[in-house]
Amino acid sequence: MSSILEYASPREVECNTAGLLKAILICWLVPLIAGLSILPGWMVSGSEIFPILGLLCICVGTLMAGTGGVLANIILVRELRAGVRVGASLVKFFGLIALLLSNFGAAWVCILAATRLHPM
Repeated sequence: MSSILEYASPREVECNTAGLLKAILICWLVPLIAGLSILPGWMVSGSEIFPILGLLCICVGTLMAGTGGVLANIILVRELRAGVRVGASLVKFFGLIALLLSNFGAAWVCILAATRLHPM
């Protein structure tokens, strides 16, 4: 008589990461749009509040990038547990991390543009 243990039988693991991907895109787009909108506001008005807003945007963007990185790790673990190929999961993971880190490059370009076009 052979009996199959329930815990030893293979089972399907769900890999629903659509909501996490949307959250990562929000963590990428919100600081990018906010930062890119601060630069033209400062160029047009010259108000002293915009550099402070830019610094605040960089701080909030750093927190959001960290949050997005944690979410990308959760997606990676879920995909690996669901049996998705390791290479495909790693490509997606590093692509999402690069997307989140691209905001720091955009901030750097905005700071360079602001100092060259509107010196203090």
